[in-house]
Amino acid sequence: MAGKALSRERIVEAAIGIADAEGLDAVSMRRVAGRLGSGTMSLYRHVFDKEELLREMLDTLHARYSYPGADGLDWRERMRLLALHDWRMYTAHPWLLTATATLAPPAGPHMLAAMEWALDALAPLGLTPRQGGRAVMALTHYLQGSARIALGGSEADDPGEAWRRRLGGDDLSAYPRVAALVGSSPDDAEISDEQWVLPGLEMILDGIAAQATNSTA
Repeated sequence: MAGKALSRERIVEAAIGIADAEGLDAVSMRRVAGRLGSGTMSLYRHVFDKEELLREMLDTLHARYSYPGADGLDWRERMRLLALHDWRMYTAHPWLLTATATLAPPAGPHMLAAMEWALDALAPLGLTPRQGGRAVMALTHYLQGSARIALGGSEADDPGEAWRRRLGGDDLSAYPRVAALVGSSPDDAEISDEQWVLPGLEMILDGIAAQATNSTA
């Protein structure tokens, strides 16, 4: 990557490449400069500090995974579209799960556009601005938590597996519902992580719909 003039865009793309390959902790101004064949101090003419670089990395990916037009889609279809876009972004760039927790709020123009898109999707429900914000936050936290499970190599496709490994030989007669979970069949074991996350998403959307009903009752 050496030999080309430095730019903000090249610096951000180099940082994303390092984070994708080695994780967020590997990103430093020195490492980015080395990847670009430049002196570290030269980067500061384009990016103020590492925190600004991180914000630019986040905003760049939100631009790359921007939500498409949603003409003709109802609010549930739009939220499903949002969820699949975000799921693919988190699983393709796992360091985002750390980065989004580091900056509060990490508000670049493309991130703000994503939030505006999500709130607009919920507008037909008549939620208050705060209720809409909580709904988007609940969905985001669910997707991020599910992505962490999937990326961590856990039995994301079978919620009973961890319980089976821990309690498979124990007497659970006093805990019939736990026993039913431990003894449940992993009937969805062949589905992808992306498909696995959808049933939980529908539960969240049901809750958002119920909140809207309660608000207008």
